[in-house]
Amino acid sequence: MKQVLFFIMILLFGGCGGSHPKPLAPKSHEATFIESYSSAEVSIRATGIGKDIKSASKDARLSALWFVLYGGDNPLLQLPKERNAFAKQAPTFYKNVNKYIAYESGIKGKREEQGQYKITKVFRINIALLKEDLVSKKIIQDIDAIDETMPLPTIAVLPKNDMAKNDILLDAISGYLQDRDYDVTVVNTNEKTNKLIKSALMLSGNYDPLSAAAMNIGSDIYLQVSLEKSSRNIAGETAYKAAVSIKAFYTATNKQVGSATGFSQERVVSSFGALAQEAAQDATNKVLDQIKKSWKREIKKGKPFRLIASTNLGNSVYDALNDALHKSCQRIRRNVAGKTSFDFTLYCKGVQDGYELSKKIQANYKGEGQIFKELDSGSLLIIKIANDGGDDIVIE
Repeated sequence: MKQVLFFIMILLFGGCGGSHPKPLAPKSHEATFIESYSSAEVSIRATGIGKDIKSASKDARLSALWFVLYGGDNPLLQLPKERNAFAKQAPTFYKNVNKYIAYESGIKGKREEQGQYKITKVFRINIALLKEDLVSKKIIQDIDAIDETMPLPTIAVLPKNDMAKNDILLDAISGYLQDRDYDVTVVNTNEKTNKLIKSALMLSGNYDPLSAAAMNIGSDIYLQVSLEKSSRNIAGETAYKAAVSIKAFYTATNKQVGSATGFSQERVVSSFGALAQEAAQDATNKVLDQIKKSWKREIKKGKPFRLIASTNLGNSVYDALNDALHKSCQRIRRNVAGKTSFDFTLYCKGVQDGYELSKKIQANYKGEGQIFKELDSGSLLIIKIANDGGDDIVIE
């Protein structure tokens, strides 16, 4: 009888004092960002630890995955609630790490420490697929999902310094954005700005040629791009490194919505363009998430527009115009008023462009004269209030 009881106790409690397997997770956490290989993939150099080459390679894969989730300047898990949500499902992601690895190099470095192997490899991680799975498991929000009634913002790319007037650089940025379904225009900053737009921007007393160029082509957002080159001598050869800085602004309000700097690897190259392209993809990858998050917040309030209204009927039309604007849009802010002109920032839901906005304002205006559309260019609308559409009115 005692033997039977002893056997039952072994069955019930025998495992209690034993060691349980630890949750699958990287041991080393040693990884660095190399480059944005494409709009969907990033290259990571990662080190793994293990009792043999096979287990160390597996740990390197886990470290690479850990890095894109938690490490660097732009991790996928940015909020505490996202990290907490991931922690509950982490074993599933680490178990399926190979699903997210698009490329794995050979061994780039190997050493032994205290009976353990440490090896280094380069991996390409498919962050687009990883994001999809994080969203589907409700760990992060889908910042790519824009309200179906409001299209993605149109983006203008403008070189800020002479070095940034580089076709390879600008093509890399525009190509990266186009891969994400954005409507992109690379702007020639030497083109003449429409006289009406120039006069409208001069009304505020703060004329910015890059902002004017963005309004000229009708973008919702514009990017200021700068390129810098550094070099140093390594073993008798000159190695170069590129740094690309991108600042993003709303065209209508000139409000900055994002800023990032991307870097290339330092290498001896025959053409600097390849390094510029590498740095451009890195910077664009970083700033794009900022743009998407800000755009989603903005369109909940209403898409931003810049309205310039001029009249030859005196200031008496202002109240009627103000009423029409409040009926047409959710938020109104008057920026400046001149002798014959008014400058407004409007936030309007369900309005996609200046043409639609002009129709709404015309329908809601009940004051003296009529509203005539002078120019609509994306998020900029210039109107005049007059008795006759042929009346010439100076913006001042």
